[in-house]
Amino acid sequence: MLPDIFRDGPLEIRFLEHVVTLSGQEIDLRPIEWRMLIALVRARPAVLSFRVLRREGWADFGPRDTRDQELVKWHMSNLIRKLGTDNIQAVPGFGYKYVPTHQEFRIYD
Repeated sequence: MLPDIFRDGPLEIRFLEHVVTLSGQEIDLRPIEWRMLIALVRARPAVLSFRVLRREGWADFGPRDTRDQELVKWHMSNLIRKLGTDNIQAVPGFGYKYVPTHQEFRIYD
């Protein structure tokens, strides 16, 4: 079960409200970006493959697309641009991972 709020440096995720803020400013995320961000935060510090991110992002999407890796990269680049952070890091040839800003981040239930 996810906590109510996740905070890491200037990033705050309010799970129940589906709200992401950066330094207090709300960030407008597409549903796919939201689901991929949540998957990365939930899995930290593990690396999530392109296939896993595709499954998480497009949970209700149709048949497997042959361009999965490119689609994931495109949405992840948008997410990284919107967050303006180094918290999401590419792992070449495999996928992405969430790296906390601080050694101690906070999760509130």
